[in-house]
Amino acid sequence: METEPVTFKPRPRTEEFVRGEGRVVSMRDRIIERTYREAIELALQTRGYVRERQHGDLRRAEPMASMRISGEALRVTARLTQVVAWLLTEKAASVGEMSAEGLGQPAHRLGGGPAVSNPHVEPADELPAELIDLLNRSWSIYDRVRRLDAAWCRALTAAA
Repeated sequence: METEPVTFKPRPRTEEFVRGEGRVVSMRDRIIERTYREAIELALQTRGYVRERQHGDLRRAEPMASMRISGEALRVTARLTQVVAWLLTEKAASVGEMSAEGLGQPAHRLGGGPAVSNPHVEPADELPAELIDLLNRSWSIYDRVRRLDAAWCRALTAAA
């Protein structure tokens, strides 16, 4: 017995998918979508820095400064990974792929630990201006998502 091949149909973006289902796009959905786009754009800029320009910065720097540059670039990447994972979870709940109650579970909360959640960057001449900009912008979006996560978790707890 042969089965018919299934053609893959990529899903439209969340906003269109929600509209296609006849649901109203909530303010929460708009915040998630806008923040997701911003996080992806910043992740692409970070990838561009790491792929194309970090190597030159590392070659020009002293050994200890090289380690610091690499570590701070990893901090940006870790922050953005946490943010995008949280946003994708929120998007999944928004379209009904998971329950809203599940969002309050520790596994679905914003993570990252102290290295990610510490906004402090010690001033140093050895850090390239582009990396400092990425650090500041990644902290800004991480902090915004951290506050959203805390507020929405409080709202879930109050509703229960």
